[in-house]
Amino acid sequence: SVAAQPHPLDIVWAPPPERALDARGVSRGFLDHVARTTVEALDTGGGSARASGSAEAADVLVFVPGAREVTEAAARITALLDRSEAVTVHTLTGQTPAKEQDAILRPRSAGSAAPERRIIVTTSVAESALTVPGVSIVVDSGLARGPRLDTKRQMSGLVTTRESKASGRQRAGRAARLGPGVAYRCLSEAEWAALPDHTAPEIATSDLTGAVLDLAVWGGDLALLPDPLPATALRRAVESLVGLGAVEADGTAAGSNLSGSDLSVADLSVTELGRAIARIPASVWAARGLLDGAAMLGPR
Repeated sequence: SVAAQPHPLDIVWAPPPERALDARGVSRGFLDHVARTTVEALDTGGGSARASGSAEAADVLVFVPGAREVTEAAARITALLDRSEAVTVHTLTGQTPAKEQDAILRPRSAGSAAPERRIIVTTSVAESALTVPGVSIVVDSGLARGPRLDTKRQMSGLVTTRESKASGRQRAGRAARLGPGVAYRCLSEAEWAALPDHTAPEIATSDLTGAVLDLAVWGGDLALLPDPLPATALRRAVESLVGLGAVEADGTAAGSNLSGSDLSVADLSVTELGRAIARIPASVWAARGLLDGAAMLGPR
């Protein structure tokens, strides 16, 4: 534990008039709502910071689930801003160039004038590891994106879901890192109450095929892991690796009758093809395809 003096944090509930997700993902109407809420927060949400006597205008940090939503929300916010106000809109994702990231994360010089306020639209990259200076307002879409296993395709894909309460608290806390803050949540109190307490670990939701291949290459010692691999996901991963020719099963435990209760990664023998796949920084399916393609078309 770390002793710290918490700053006051106000929560404002801003539920959208329509569902956040539709058949295509995050709906355009919901992104419009996030943009409107952000502009409203810019105009009225800095009350706590200004009441504390801070002379510096509050910046706004906006959380949306992915890079596409970052771009679309930033464009919508820019279109709604009053052109007479000195406000700049920035985007912050894992693909943002280092120079731009540094500019966003660099504190303003002491005593320097602050000619403009900033709105930073970001993903969960800024949820817990970063402190963005000047931010005392957060707008949280309430959505997150993470890997989920598609059992039909036997592959993982990124899926947009509701955030967990733990994630929402982390995001709201960005507003009160340096002083009093306010967080706007784009959901209702009832929806918040129904959220899971914690974000499920990836080991419980993702395809484990690549991880199992790496473990097999390293010798299959599951004692290296702090938690056991889920039996069903482990069985599917081994079935995929056997089908790809990346591993061979030793004995009956990992043979034609694969059983999650009996299966051990130590029972797997990695083939030369499997070791070649493991050396390629791609999914096991893409790596197998690249190797097959190289054999037909040449390595370059």
